[in-house]
Amino acid sequence: MLVRRNMFDNAFEDLVAMQRDMFRLFNRTIGTGAGVLGEPMPMTEAYYKDGQYVLTLALPGMEPSTVDVTTQGTTLTVRGERPAVDVPADDMTSSEIPAGKFEWVFALPHGLETDKVEATWKHGLLTVGIPVATKLLPRKVPVEVAKA
Repeated sequence: MLVRRNMFDNAFEDLVAMQRDMFRLFNRTIGTGAGVLGEPMPMTEAYYKDGQYVLTLALPGMEPSTVDVTTQGTTLTVRGERPAVDVPADDMTSSEIPAGKFEWVFALPHGLETDKVEATWKHGLLTVGIPVATKLLPRKVPVEVAKA
């Protein structure tokens, strides 16, 4: 029996798959940045809040004891090692979570008190808070009313 097939039956699914593959290729080669060892950078947020410069890194699936945070001058370095999934290579069907040692270096803005860094861990998020030097914080200036 001859079955007539439209060549566009799977075109949409093929385009979606191709787009997904292109994004993966782009992110693996360009990414959002690269660490010292060439691995993709973690998702991060950086902002000022309550007199601190705050940097939050998403490190899902890791243990806080495997992460090391250091500062030197105007750089913050995060080092660690993400364990590999304990699955035989023949059984692995997809792997997009990098395993192994990593080192990410962030350039910090000037005017931070890097000797007073604090780091906290909650739900796979590493949050680093660095106080801004008091002389650089906004200061409210009182306005005097002149008597006429």
